[in-house]
Parts: sequence; structure tokens; C-alpha cells
Amino acid sequence: MKTDHIFYRIFQDLPETFFQLWGELSENLNN
Repeated sequence: MKTDHIFYRIFQDLPETFFQLWGELSENLNN
């Protein structure tokens, strides 16, 4: 539960940045 709370705070603070980084990582892994 503590980990979920940490991730929740990250999503609240850096939603756009997180998804941008995730998109780049996904593209790199797929290629």
C-alpha cells in the first residue's frame, strides 16, 4: 500500500513527464 501511495503522488506531481518518459521507453523496447 505504501508503494501505491508513492506512485499516486508521482502521478499527481508529474503526470505529463511520466507518460512522455514511458512512451519513449515503450518505443525503444518495441524497436
